[in-house]
Amino acid sequence: MKKLLLSVGLFSMASLTFAQGTKISLNSRSSGLEKKIKPSSSNKAVAGGITCNSTYASGSQVLNFTLTLSNLDEEYVDSLAITFPAGIVPVTSTNNPFAPATAGQPAEALNGVSGQTISWGDNDDSFGGIATPVPTGSPISYNFSVDVTIDPSVTGNQTATFHMSGDGYGPNPEDLDGSITIFPAGAVLPDLQLLAVRPLNNISLDRACSYAQDTVFAVIKNIGNTTESNVTVNYSINGGTPAQAVAVVLGATPNPSIAPGDTAYAFFIPAFDFTGSGIKDMKAWVALSGDVSTTNDTITESFVNSASTALSTSDYTNGIETDYDFESLLSTWNGIGIGFGASTATVHTGSQALFYTVNTQIGAPAGNYETYLVLPCTDVVQGDNYRISYWRKSNTSTSPANINGSTAIFVGLGEDIASLSDTLKPYSAITANAPAGAWQKDSVDYVATATGTMYFAIAAKGTVSATDGVNVRIDAINITKVQSSSIDENAIISIVYPNPASDELNFKVNGKISSITINTLDGRVVKNSTLSTIDVSTLSPGMYIYNVNVDGKVAKGNFVKN
Repeated sequence: MKKLLLSVGLFSMASLTFAQGTKISLNSRSSGLEKKIKPSSSNKAVAGGITCNSTYASGSQVLNFTLTLSNLDEEYVDSLAITFPAGIVPVTSTNNPFAPATAGQPAEALNGVSGQTISWGDNDDSFGGIATPVPTGSPISYNFSVDVTIDPSVTGNQTATFHMSGDGYGPNPEDLDGSITIFPAGAVLPDLQLLAVRPLNNISLDRACSYAQDTVFAVIKNIGNTTESNVTVNYSINGGTPAQAVAVVLGATPNPSIAPGDTAYAFFIPAFDFTGSGIKDMKAWVALSGDVSTTNDTITESFVNSASTALSTSDYTNGIETDYDFESLLSTWNGIGIGFGASTATVHTGSQALFYTVNTQIGAPAGNYETYLVLPCTDVVQGDNYRISYWRKSNTSTSPANINGSTAIFVGLGEDIASLSDTLKPYSAITANAPAGAWQKDSVDYVATATGTMYFAIAAKGTVSATDGVNVRIDAINITKVQSSSIDENAIISIVYPNPASDELNFKVNGKISSITINTLDGRVVKNSTLSTIDVSTLSPGMYIYNVNVDGKVAKGNFVKN
C-alpha cells in the first residue's frame, strides 16, 4: 500500500486533463463529404444535461451552471436556450461566447434575453461550437453563469427548461430538451461528480504498447454542500464484472469523509490486466442517495492498447475497417495541426479508408501541412527485411481548383516525430484523379539494423492557399517480412559489413560478382562497382539500397551510412 500511495504522489490534479480541458482536432469533421467516421456512429443525438450549482434568494444575483455533454458521435451543439420560470428573470451572461472556437468549429455567441429565455448560438445546422466528446472520449463539461433578478414571492424548488440543438452532423440532427432544478437558499444539495477514471501509469490515456497489469483509479469531487462519508465508487472495464472501492481524500492519513469542494480518489484493487490489442473502455459511477444531479455521476474514458506485432513471424495489417483499426493509429503533426479521419466516401478495399482533407473551405488557414500517421508498435529482428506497403490516392475537386498531396515512409524508436528519425522513402507526389479513379500502391523495404521495438509512420503533406488544397487517402496498410538482408533464398550474399558503415561497405558473396549498385531510397544510383568493397565515405548520412548481381541472380537490402 505504501508503494501505491507513493505513486499517487507523483501526479497532481493539474497534471490530469479532465473533460474541461479536452482537446478537439478537426480530424474527421473537416469536410462535409466525410461525416461518417465509423459504422457505430449512426445515431447522431445530443446527450447530457445541465445542473444549477447555486441556490437562490430574492434580488439580483448570479446563478452558476454546469453543462455536461456525453454523446460520443460528434453531434456538436450549435445553439442553447434556457427558459426560466416566472419570477426569475434572466438579465445577461458573462459567457459570451458560450465556448471558444476550437479547431475550426465556430464560437456560439450570446444572443441576449427575450422574455424569460436567454440563448447562445445560431442554430444553423452547420458546425456547432459547443463540442461533444470525440469517439472513445469522456464527457465534456462547461461552467457558465447567468445574471438574474428574483422576485421576493418566489419560494421552494424552481424548474427551468433548456433546449440544445444538434449541429446536423449526419442526415437527421437530434436535439436535447431537459429541465434544471434551482434550489432555494438553505437547501441541502448532495452532489458528487466523477472527474476521471484512469490507469495509474497511463493517466494521460496515451496510446499504449503491450500494456499489461495496472491499478485503475477514479477521481471524484464533492460539488454539493453536504459532507459525504464512505462513498462507494464502482468501475468496470469493457463492460466486465463491476468492482468497488471507497473514495478517500489523500493525505498523511487518507480520509473517507469528503467535505464540500474536496476531491477524493478510489483505487480498485487488485490491478486490472489490460493485455491484448483493443480499445480499453473504462467506466466509473457512483450512486448517492438524494443526489441533486445524476448527469455527472458516471464517467467513461478509453485508451488504445496494441500488442506489439512480431514482424518476423506475423504480418501487420490495417484496413481501417473497425473502431480499433482507426483508433490504434496516431496522428501527430508538424506546424499547423490536423489529423487523419476515417471515411466511407472513397475506399480501396472494404468499407472505410483514411482521408486527409485540408482547404480554406473548412476554415483551415493557408500554409504548409504535414501529418505523421504513426502505426502501432512492432518488433523487428536485426538483419531481417520488411516491406511496408499501402494504397494511396488524391481526389480532384472543383473547389479548390488545385489539389496536391505527397506521402513518405519513416521509421524510428518512438512514436513522436523527433524519434521517427529514419526516412525509408522520401516524399513523392500523388497523381490526383477523380474520386472513382484508380488508387496507387506505394511501398519500401527496410532492413532492421537492430533487434527491438520500432514504429513505422506514413506521412502526408501538402500546401493550402486560396486556390490550393490538400487531399490524401490511405488504405490497406501492410508490413510483412521478405527476404533477409544477410542471406537471400539462393544464398547469394553471405554477409554485408559493417552496417552501419562510415568509409567502406564490404560484401561476401557465394559466386562471382557481376555488379553492385548503391541506390538512394527514391531509386537514384550513386555507386556502381564490380568489386566486393565499395567506398561510401562520400555519401551523405542516411539509408541506402544495395543491389548485388551474382552470376545473374540479384539480391538486395538496405544499409545505413553514418
